[in-house]
Amino acid sequence: MPIPTLIKVIMAKIFLLAIAFWLLITILKRYRNSWNAPDEPLKKSEQTELMVQCAHCGVHLPKSDSLLVNDQYYCCQAHADEAGQ
Repeated sequence: MPIPTLIKVIMAKIFLLAIAFWLLITILKRYRNSWNAPDEPLKKSEQTELMVQCAHCGVHLPKSDSLLVNDQYYCCQAHADEAGQ
């Protein structure tokens, strides 16, 4: 094997070993950081809301979307009107 080809092979091996070493260090750092990170509670994207039941048809809906008539919740104005008659 000529000397220039031998040098190229050695340099390629050194380069591959350097990449493998860098990859190993990176993986170990991420693992260590995730191991030492404090456990944070999951954040809710939206606040939970109380669900109520329509007094006429029985459908469940968020309290903010319901209509309150005479201390009863309704899903729409038509059901509230029917209950008032």
